[in-house]
Amino acid sequence: MNELNTTIADGVAVVTLTRPDARNALNGALLDALDDTFHALNTNDAVRCAVITGAGKAFCAGIDLAALEQDPLALLLHPVAQTIAARRFPLIAAVNGPAITGGLELALQADFRLAAPTAVFADTHVLVGIVPGWGMSTLLPQAVGEGRAREMSLTGRFVHADEAERIGLVNRVVAADVVAEAITVARIIAGYDHTAVAAIRDLYTAHAHKRLDALQAHETTVFNQIVAALTPEAVRERRADIIARGRALTNQPGRNG
Repeated sequence: MNELNTTIADGVAVVTLTRPDARNALNGALLDALDDTFHALNTNDAVRCAVITGAGKAFCAGIDLAALEQDPLALLLHPVAQTIAARRFPLIAAVNGPAITGGLELALQADFRLAAPTAVFADTHVLVGIVPGWGMSTLLPQAVGEGRAREMSLTGRFVHADEAERIGLVNRVVAADVVAEAITVARIIAGYDHTAVAAIRDLYTAHAHKRLDALQAHETTVFNQIVAALTPEAVRERRADIIARGRALTNQPGRNG
């Protein structure tokens, strides 16, 4: 079974994570597929904009904990985040459901995010006993502000779509088909002058990186220190609790998702 599906039409690439039975959790095969896909898209002149989303009811549940038990370092040290960040084209995240931890970091790599009403976001690194390594500590505060980012990362609490829109984590909540809306927006961008789009995006990226490059380097240093001590046994001890907490939080009465 393919872990990832990619289509290209009208200058827009649509990248869909296709592990719906696992809530599109990131195992080694999916991470490799994402890495290969973004390398290929970055050399394809036909691609002017891209959309990333998940199949089924989830965007991405983060790292696959079962796979993490087997080989923590292979998954956590994967270069996919750097590959996506190095792209030359705009990327829109169509967040169709839960985007948790690594899934949230994946969404944060996009230029901006649109969300379905069922979307929910959380940083649960603290529950696993590790620290971010794919940009959470730099990209999340850039999106929602320092205080809200610290609260999310230190408590692991879930932020539902309505709050995510209010705090700036997503640009807007789309009541209809969020993927279709993201493709519509991507086609608009793809139809503009490519040189101008690239230059405008480079300006925003350059301004952000003046501050973020050093912070990201520090995140990587701390991440490597913590992950070096992570064992499969440590992951196994926390896995059941994480699953139980996630189910309880996403099924709260009166909340989206």
